[in-house]
Amino acid sequence: MINRVFMQPGIPIKPQQPAQENRSLQQVRQDNQFQRILDDKLGQGQLTFSAHAMQRLEQRDIHLTSHDLARLQEAVNQVAAKGGNESLIHMNDVSYVINIPNRTVITAVDDASSSGNVFTQIDSALVLT
Repeated sequence: MINRVFMQPGIPIKPQQPAQENRSLQQVRQDNQFQRILDDKLGQGQLTFSAHAMQRLEQRDIHLTSHDLARLQEAVNQVAAKGGNESLIHMNDVSYVINIPNRTVITAVDDASSSGNVFTQIDSALVLT
C-alpha cells in the first residue's frame, strides 16, 4: 500500500510545537514571577545596581559599606510595604533613585552634584538620618 501526501500550493507548512513545551515555558515564567513576589514579600529580594548607577557611584566617588547596603535594603523594604514604585531615598548625603518592584538602584547623586537637580518620575521619597 502506498500512502500519498497531497500539498496545496501557497499554503505554508508550519511545524507545531507540542503543547507540553508551551505549558512548561509558561510554568517556568509563573514560577519565576512567584519567586520574585515571594522574595519581595519576605524582604529577601537583593538590591541591585544598574550599569548607570554603578557609573555614577564611581564618577562621584561614592562608596557603600555593608552597613550602608543593609540600611538601603531596609529602606527599600519600607517603601515597598507602602506601595512605592519609583522612589528617591536620601541617605548619608547621597540621593538614590530606586525602582522598588525590581529592587534596582537607577542612579545615585551626592549632595555636591545635586544642586539644582530635579528628580522626576518618582512616586515616593524617604530620608534616612
